[in-house]
Amino acid sequence: MKRVLFSVLSLALLAWTAAPVSATKLQHRNIDHMSKLADRVFVGICTTAGPDEAPLAEGVTMKSTRYTFDVIESIKGNLGATLEIRHLGNTEGVGVVPGMPVYRPGGKYVIFLLPDSDIGLCSPVGLFQGAFEVGGDPAGAPESATVLNANNNVGVFYNMERRIDVTPLSPKQVSMVRQTRGAYDYRSFVNYVRELVN
Repeated sequence: MKRVLFSVLSLALLAWTAAPVSATKLQHRNIDHMSKLADRVFVGICTTAGPDEAPLAEGVTMKSTRYTFDVIESIKGNLGATLEIRHLGNTEGVGVVPGMPVYRPGGKYVIFLLPDSDIGLCSPVGLFQGAFEVGGDPAGAPESATVLNANNNVGVFYNMERRIDVTPLSPKQVSMVRQTRGAYDYRSFVNYVRELVN
């Protein structure tokens, strides 16, 4: 138990003292990888965000942030109407883990989540790569809504052009697959992901 606790605490310390995200190396994940590796994929509106602590051992905890989402659309996984998740790190004292997304209450997101750890923590696939904020006007004019991750969607469809010839795609989806960066059409993106996971 002491060895496991030491390993977890070492990883946490390393994450908190790591260089800025721009200087760290993350394994690149395209949309195919994200869809396959994710345990849950959903569209949700963040309703609460606040500091929390994940239990490591008796009397020992790790700083985390607890988020609650209203699930608007479940794309992969068995999700109810609400979902509560915890990410390592928080904005009070210890800091946010480099690369870990921060969700704001009222914000709408498409998130590709890895399974929860033994202590109830999770993260998006590829950290910020697997969390897309919905922009535009999704409530008033859904046809103008877009999705964008913290990396400006760079490489999301890397090496995916082969699907254009073997999968029936809408003109918007073909354009999206060929696009190397920038916001994607929200509905085209969600429909594409749904096809990947089914």
